[in-house]
Amino acid sequence: MSRRKWEFHPACELFPPMSDAEFQALKEDIKQNGVLQDIIAWKGQLIDGRHRIKACEELGIPWDMAIVEIDEDQDPVAVALSCNMHRRHLSQSQLSLVSDRVRDIYEKQADARMKAGIKPDPVANFPQGKARDAAGKAVGVSGKLTDAARTVREQGIPELYKAVESGKATVTAAAKVATLPKEEQKKAVEDGKIKEKASEIRKAAKESPKPAKKNGPQPDYKLAAKVAADEIIATVKGFLRIKPPVEHLEQVMESIDKASEMVESFAQ
Repeated sequence: MSRRKWEFHPACELFPPMSDAEFQALKEDIKQNGVLQDIIAWKGQLIDGRHRIKACEELGIPWDMAIVEIDEDQDPVAVALSCNMHRRHLSQSQLSLVSDRVRDIYEKQADARMKAGIKPDPVANFPQGKARDAAGKAVGVSGKLTDAARTVREQGIPELYKAVESGKATVTAAAKVATLPKEEQKKAVEDGKIKEKASEIRKAAKESPKPAKKNGPQPDYKLAAKVAADEIIATVKGFLRIKPPVEHLEQVMESIDKASEMVESFAQ
């Protein structure tokens, strides 16, 4: 069996690459003990084991015999996450970058299903619904952090992204800096002032002039807030009164979380 018969699934690239020291340690271990951990494949695509494969090839050790193929109805992303989450000690910010990559895969899967005319299957193993929320849930971070990671990836310079990936900056601070011109981003990274620059941006936003109030009676915000809160509670209570099965409560909890994120985002 030749490696040329295998392709790398995007799930194989979800986590950041090992550092040189980590890779050399893995390579030495394989040299001494062989490949002790399975290389995982799905439908002819490799989803976990890229560093083991690289180490084997540099050492001239065959790796094909270490491949285990999972069932086709399994979610390769979920399997890749399961294989790596316990190995890596990543911060919430670093995990948010993983979540953003997962989101990309889920969005492409959803697009492919739509083009193929396949309707969402509520009992399928593959994630359904909004890709951002499914990705965040799979990795264990909020949708808000997943959005911040995408901002850094799409608007930030590579050095800013690497600062988050290496743990030198938080994704929320980097997302703020990513809104600046590239030269200012570069200076913030080079000076090691990403957090400070993000604080300046937040402070400037708070101190910016507020729109002038319109003439006439103003809304009773306190009363409106109370009415909104009471409506939410009443709706949830009404649902609970019909004693729904436990498995249907998760959707309610997810909606409550989304509402909280909306309010939090508005308040910032």
